[in-house]
Amino acid sequence: MWTPSPKSYKAAFAVVFCLIVGIGIASYVLSDRFAYSEELVIHTYQVISLLTEVSAELSETESARRGYVLIGDNTLLIEYDVGLHTIPERLKQLQSLTADNPRQQQRLSELEPLVVARLGILTQSVQLQQNDPSARDQQLEFTRQGVTVDDKIRTLFRTMEEEETQLLRVRSSLSAGKQHRAAMMLVLTFLLASMILVSLFLIMSSEVARRARAETIAKENEEKYRLLVSGIRDHAIIRIDLEGRIITWNQGAQRLFGYSSLEILGESFFRLYQSCEEDTPRRHLSTAFEKGHVNDECQQVRKDGSIFWATADLTLLRNDEGQPRGYAVITRDITERRQQREEIAQREAQLNAFFFHAPVGLAVLDQSLYFQKINAPFAELNGLLPGEHIGRPVEDVITDMASQIEPLVRRVAQTGESILNQEIRGPMFFFLR
Repeated sequence: MWTPSPKSYKAAFAVVFCLIVGIGIASYVLSDRFAYSEELVIHTYQVISLLTEVSAELSETESARRGYVLIGDNTLLIEYDVGLHTIPERLKQLQSLTADNPRQQQRLSELEPLVVARLGILTQSVQLQQNDPSARDQQLEFTRQGVTVDDKIRTLFRTMEEEETQLLRVRSSLSAGKQHRAAMMLVLTFLLASMILVSLFLIMSSEVARRARAETIAKENEEKYRLLVSGIRDHAIIRIDLEGRIITWNQGAQRLFGYSSLEILGESFFRLYQSCEEDTPRRHLSTAFEKGHVNDECQQVRKDGSIFWATADLTLLRNDEGQPRGYAVITRDITERRQQREEIAQREAQLNAFFFHAPVGLAVLDQSLYFQKINAPFAELNGLLPGEHIGRPVEDVITDMASQIEPLVRRVAQTGESILNQEIRGPMFFFLR
């Protein structure tokens, strides 16, 4: 069963984060484009509306002039004066709104002098009516001139409105497409975010369940370990943290060192060593941390101050993520074994001293009759150096007497009984004892 590691969680988080950021950027770009397209649509509506307003104001100004000429009502001049002031302002607004459209700018350059001329005719007609109300012929002439100019103005207005209407259809279609894409992106973002949230929930649920199982197993193992360790009496099994403080203490440790759990838990591991040998536990911890394990023989001290020889077996412990979390220490008293080993070494030294300094020839053969050890007096009988015998068979060194020696040595090896005072004759002779 695959178990996700911390690195896989980090990689998944990075992927999800990048995905969310990418979706956010894409959504922002699409929304910005949609907003810009909507601004273009609104801008086109403004141009169309302004064209309609200018055309309507020209018609209203003309109607006010005509009414004033016909009936002489001065109140009609109010609407006329409003038209004279607002129409040029409307033209300036059109000039500004169509700055991005060269064709419309060209039409405006044709429209503006016509509108100025039309307003001029209206002004002359009003002034004539004020100065000479009976001048009907001249008023008719002003009316004919105004109709001619109005036809040209209406043609330009109609052309500009048609272009803006066509532009409005194109921009509205583009805006609708961008709105659709932005909406689809938002829907996809919502669905993807929902999937990510569900996936994260499932992963977290699985991780929580896995950790719960792992904690249960760890507690069971810890209890088994505690029961097992606490029952061992001939080995001290200790756990220490990374700072060297003792955190577990079994009965074997209590029997070996003399401290109870209450006395030693939380104390420094160095307390089990002589103060003059603090480098030893420090070296053990450092080596175990670097290599994972260390095994050594060293002297340790009991509660009563007595010194004994012990094995120090330290193993670095790691958590589920592979990070160091402490050490396991197994210690056993080997004082008696070291004494026995020293006694054996002393006896071997004594035997070697006797063997190599004996005044008679001595040699040690294995079961295959090869020389394993030989002293100087024996080597001198053969005319060879002692080292020249080692690893060679008897028949290669003392060929003339090998046929007499070999049966005797084999009989001793088979029966285990010594052969004493056995005389062998040859170019030299000696006694096997």
